[in-house]
Amino acid sequence: MVLEELSDVNWPVDNNCVRYYHNAIRQCKACPLAKQKIRGGLTPISGIGPRYAPIMFIGRNPGAEENRYGEPFWTSAPAGDRLEAAILQIGLARHQVYLTNVVKCFTLGNVKPTAEAIGICMEKWLLGEIGSIKPSIIVTLGKVATQALSIYMKERARSTWPCLAFASMTHPSGANRSPIMEARFRRETRNLERLLKAVEKCREPKGDEFIELCMPWREIDGGLT
Repeated sequence: MVLEELSDVNWPVDNNCVRYYHNAIRQCKACPLAKQKIRGGLTPISGIGPRYAPIMFIGRNPGAEENRYGEPFWTSAPAGDRLEAAILQIGLARHQVYLTNVVKCFTLGNVKPTAEAIGICMEKWLLGEIGSIKPSIIVTLGKVATQALSIYMKERARSTWPCLAFASMTHPSGANRSPIMEARFRRETRNLERLLKAVEKCREPKGDEFIELCMPWREIDGGLT
């Protein structure tokens, strides 16, 4: 089964695919989160980025600023600002990558989404989103996103992954709160830069290099996810 079949949306094959996704996700009422009324908010919030972005960054769910402005990792929010700096460090610009979340809705009090919401959003939206964009590298930010994608990846042989590499990083919110987490985030950003260069050479990282650069199943301690 291809990833596109996991979504209820009939994905178009032309460059309007991402735009179609934006329109569809904003009408989602699949779980209670999508039905909540947030004053001045734009929940649920779709991903954003070019049709064939080389990297897809996946967070947990939108925060307060993202909910206010309707865009994942909004640049005026501390997490969005730090992530954008990391994107620049690896040699890309914000408009060249795809930004999204496992869960598309803001949660009141910024609490962790329920397992039900995570499961619904994964199957209804995120897997179809990955299949549409077809990134070379998927980067999860924080515990929730890493655990959700890890389960999906572990269930499949690496040869069937929808990407060449799957990397996990500390959530940029966590990096803003702790010098230790900030140092870790900087180190992971350097690793991501090396990983991107390897993928750009049309090869998959292997052996020790794969373990060092991707670290896909390790736990991420602390940080807002």
